Amino acid sequence: DGAFDPTAGALVAIWRLRTGGRVPSDDERKVALEKTGYPYARMTTQGLIKERAIVFEEGGFGKGAGLDHALETLSATAVTAVSLDLGGQILRRNWPAADRLALAHPRRRDRVTLRLAISDGSVATSGNSERGLTVGGKRIGHLLDPRTGKPVDDWGSLTVIASTAFRADCLSTALYVAGPDAALRFAARHPEVGVIVQETTPEGALSVRAGRNLRHRLTAADDSIRLHFP
Repeated sequence: DGAFDPTAGALVAIWRLRTGGRVPSDDERKVALEKTGYPYARMTTQGLIKERAIVFEEGGFGKGAGLDHALETLSATAVTAVSLDLGGQILRRNWPAADRLALAHPRRRDRVTLRLAISDGSVATSGNSERGLTVGGKRIGHLLDPRTGKPVDDWGSLTVIASTAFRADCLSTALYVAGPDAALRFAARHPEVGVIVQETTPEGALSVRAGRNLRHRLTAADDSIRLHFP
């Protein structure tokens, strides 16, 4: 539904998300939106053809692509069990399921809230706790909605479990932008994908929901956390 677009480079540039941040004008945002849209680019036998001056932004997929390529390289060696960590995203193959992956609180990165059993596949988490910016005393998120050109509300964190790191990376970005309810509806339609939503309230309360396919793989780190599988 347009929540993910790899050609959002013009939007990232006007918000200066890589260089400290700023708040662009509505006119700047309008111009950047006119340069955003993957349908304006297509691959041909001659290479990439652009119909507009679009700019690809790798923030939503580059880490996943790198992990998949790393695993492909390792597959050609004698290594049989793999766990790769690029910070915010993990890729595993034939890894002991007993070594559960710890997931952090959306606001307090030092607090473990959930533990996930995963032997094969990738886990990617999107949120604004680590890479959010403050501009003019106002907090802005680094995740942009390519449909509006504005930062997405900082509602918590979203974790995706998928078969490849590339897919997990793209989906965690897209589903965070889409919002927690839409993300869980997507999970219900796609049982091959795991989705975990951790929402926070202004008062500091935490709500955790996850797809039903994770019921036997996901546990709370302590008794204060209630898991819901709608």
